[in-house]
Amino acid sequence: MISNKEYANLVIGAGVYGESMRSYLEKETLYAEQTSVGVIQFEKPKLHTRFCYGYGQGRDYESAQSGAEVVRNDYDVFLEENVERSGCQNVLDILAERPETVYLRKTYDEGSFVDFVAGGNGYEYKEMVRATEQDLEIIKKGVQAQLENLKKRCASYWKRYGGSKLQTWTYWADE
Repeated sequence: MISNKEYANLVIGAGVYGESMRSYLEKETLYAEQTSVGVIQFEKPKLHTRFCYGYGQGRDYESAQSGAEVVRNDYDVFLEENVERSGCQNVLDILAERPETVYLRKTYDEGSFVDFVAGGNGYEYKEMVRATEQDLEIIKKGVQAQLENLKKRCASYWKRYGGSKLQTWTYWADE
C-alpha cells in the first residue's frame, strides 16, 4: 500500500504535476497500490450534501417534495444517496459478475500511473490492458476501502450536523 503522501511524491517526482499540487493530491488520495501495469490511485469519495429531486416525467410534485424532506430527516436515505452517487457498489457488482470487462489504462504519459475502466468492452480507450486476477483483487480492495471511508464520513457528518446543513430542492422536469 502506498500512502497518500508517498503517492504525491511519486506523481510530483515523475513530473506529472508541480509542487503546488502536493496538498491537493494528499487531500484527495485515500491510498494507492502497485498493479501489474502501474500505480493506481484510490481517491477519497466525495460526500454529497446537495440533493435535487425532479418532478414531472412520471413523478408528481408531492413525491419530489417528500424525497427532499426524507433525505433531510433520515440518515439511511442520506447514506444510500451518497453510496449510489459514489458508484462504488456498481464497480463491486461488475467485479463480481463480469471481471473480464475490467481494464487498466495509463493516465499520464510521464510515468507508470493507471486507472481502471469497469464494464467496458476494451475498445473504449487505446492502450488498455485487461486486469489480471491480482489487479482485480487490488481494485476490489481499493473500492471497498473507498466505500468504507464514505460510510464513515457520512456517519461523522450526520452525527455532527444531522440533516440541518443539507441543501435540498425540487424542480420541474420538462416532459
